[in-house]
Amino acid sequence: MGGAERLRIAPEIREALAAGAPVVALETTIVSHGMPYPENVETARALEREIRGRGATPATIAVLDEIDEIFLVTTLEVPSLHQAKQAVQTLINAGFGSRLRVILNRTPQRPDVTAEELERILGAPIDTMLPNDYYALYDAFCKGKLLPPGSHLNRQMASFAMRLAGAPVEKGKRRFGLFG
Repeated sequence: MGGAERLRIAPEIREALAAGAPVVALETTIVSHGMPYPENVETARALEREIRGRGATPATIAVLDEIDEIFLVTTLEVPSLHQAKQAVQTLINAGFGSRLRVILNRTPQRPDVTAEELERILGAPIDTMLPNDYYALYDAFCKGKLLPPGSHLNRQMASFAMRLAGAPVEKGKRRFGLFG
C-alpha cells in the first residue's frame, strides 16, 4: 500500500482545506529529537495553540505512527550513548518501543562493554553491531569503490540489508585453522 492510501486526514483538517482556510503543517520531529518527555508533548501542544491563535488550523504530521521499524544508530562514545538512552526512553514513552531497533556503529573488535551491558544501559536490545573498519571504509571512499567483499564491515552490512529486505541471511563459511 502506498503512502497516499495510508494517509489519515483528521476531519478538522479536511474541513479547513475544503473551506480554503489556512492550514499549517507541523512535523513531530521538531519536538521529538532531543527533547525529553513530557516537555516534547507540551511544546507540540503550545505550537498548535499558537497556530490556532493566529487563525490557522494546525496539522500535526505524525510520521512515526506510519513507520514499521525505527532504527536508532549510536556509537560507544559516552555522549552518543547518553543521547541514545534519552531517545530510547522518549520512543518507549511514546509507545514506539516495539518498533525500535538499535544499531551500534563503529564497534571495536574488543569492546569494553558487552552487548548485554549496553542493552541494560540503553533500555533496549541491540539489533545490529557494525564493526569499526575505518581503513577499509576510508580506502573504498577515496578510491570511489565498494568495500572489499571479504571485509567484516561489508559482510555485516550485507547481512543487515538482507534482514531488512526479508531475504534469507547466508551463514558465514566456517574457517578452519590449525587448532580447529
